[in-house]
Amino acid sequence: MFCLQPDGTDGSRVTNVASGTDHVIALTKAGDVYSWGCGEKGRLGRLPETQADNMSKSDVEAKRLLVTPSKVPNIPPASAIVSGQMHSFAICTRDDAVYAWGLNSYGQTGLPYDNDKPGSSQNEYFPKKVPALCGKGFVSGDGAETHTCMLTKTGHVYTFGRAAYGRLGQMGIDPKDDEPKPVPGRVHGTFIFCFRMGS
Repeated sequence: MFCLQPDGTDGSRVTNVASGTDHVIALTKAGDVYSWGCGEKGRLGRLPETQADNMSKSDVEAKRLLVTPSKVPNIPPASAIVSGQMHSFAICTRDDAVYAWGLNSYGQTGLPYDNDKPGSSQNEYFPKKVPALCGKGFVSGDGAETHTCMLTKTGHVYTFGRAAYGRLGQMGIDPKDDEPKPVPGRVHGTFIFCFRMGS
């Protein structure tokens, strides 16, 4: 384990990491989330749009902001982190809440999708509580380029984002349907994933 805070206290030790495309997030024992890497499309969750998308790569201060692990704000103590290609999540099991940030081009953050705007312009630059993901008992997950899977403590899987090619695994969605699906739906089947707390 390594320390992201200069005091090196036990609470600042990293317990988990997740990587997307050109960015990394880390979770500390105290439940803080840190990020570093490319800031474009809000994937770091800590820079305003003007800095995240328009930063000069030759600027020394800009490089410091990107490569130095820094705390992602506005998140209560998290218990798990999830990263997709350009989006990320903090799962806070104590509050049964989930926070998301980054690109939402197909509803892959679970936040509302605006059909009147291009998908590439739908970005969250700071963590936002995702009402559709709260109260479901999520404990972990995984993200891809344009869709996300979340696992509950009871072993149920929910998916949201881009549906084409059947990647959401939900009954009733045509595999040719390429419309954003920001509302999480349960993956149906004859299985329930086994999950043991603390293992």
